[in-house]
Amino acid sequence: MFESVAGSLLIARPEVDDPHFRRAVVYLVDHNDEGAFGVVINRPSEIDLDQHLDLPAGLTNPPAVFFEGGPVDDNAVVALGSENLTPPRLIDIDALLNGDLDAPSQLRFFAGYSGWSAGQLDAELAADSWFVVAVRRAADDHDDIFGSDPANLWRTVLRRQPPPLAALALYPENLMAN
Repeated sequence: MFESVAGSLLIARPEVDDPHFRRAVVYLVDHNDEGAFGVVINRPSEIDLDQHLDLPAGLTNPPAVFFEGGPVDDNAVVALGSENLTPPRLIDIDALLNGDLDAPSQLRFFAGYSGWSAGQLDAELAADSWFVVAVRRAADDHDDIFGSDPANLWRTVLRRQPPPLAALALYPENLMAN
């Protein structure tokens, strides 16, 4: 029986070496019997938003850069927004830039996304390729999706899980160099 995990975080197992998903934290926006869609939320890029989008200052949560959302269509821009800790939702970027949509209080932009065809993510979950955990929403920097320290999010999310998952936060970057 199909069970959606939309709205959850997918945490890559420490042994994953695919460069797109190594130590990735994916926010799963949608998951149904037709497939799944999400964005990697812990990969800030070096590309400043203001170089490519005409955004008012302070509109996005720091860092004000594009995030590498995943290996699918890195020319596609995806925006996630939230108001008062509500579940993040996709934002219509054109409506936002044209002034037809009020900016949410929390906003982040992604280049590319992560996508799975029908049954693909379900098979990966059945094979224990990902850990599925709840999203932490907070009005401060401890918010998983909009917090100010996304580069350390993989360890942070694992550390707060019950044992034995919490111990994986100590897993070395390079096991052979340990």
